[in-house]
Amino acid sequence: MSQRKARDTDGKNVAWYCQVCGRREQPAQARICRCGQKMQRCSRYEWFLIDELQHLLTLKERDFRLHPQYPLLDHRGFVWHFDIYVWVNGTSRYGGYGELIEINGPDHARQPRYRGPGGGYTRDEDKYWAAIVHRRLYRQGIEFRTLTNAECARRGDAVYYT
Repeated sequence: MSQRKARDTDGKNVAWYCQVCGRREQPAQARICRCGQKMQRCSRYEWFLIDELQHLLTLKERDFRLHPQYPLLDHRGFVWHFDIYVWVNGTSRYGGYGELIEINGPDHARQPRYRGPGGGYTRDEDKYWAAIVHRRLYRQGIEFRTLTNAECARRGDAVYYT
């Protein structure tokens, strides 16, 4: 049995995000929140980074919005969920600065490549293309950043560089 399957069936709670209720810790097989909404699987590293960003931006007295598991519709009608979306109001020509942040744990390094027509890319690369290239979010002052779990840990200081 793979390590992922072992984790999913060992009865321990894992991190989830419900668009209605927020953060949830529930068993890995519980994909529906008690409110009836489908949840997105996330990690506690995301929670840590969100908390730290919120703390730091509040200390700096910045006007900002943080959205965990930010939904973004692509050109095919598929909804991608980005781990974190942060917007900080400012004086740029866009009225501030935004970032879509993806946090990649060890499972991301093992993603299979799509083999169909025009294939050769991973799910993460498709997600990036849908948001940044196709939607041209950079033209709205929104950039894209990928961090590893280690970079989100306290020792990584990612919150201060983000």
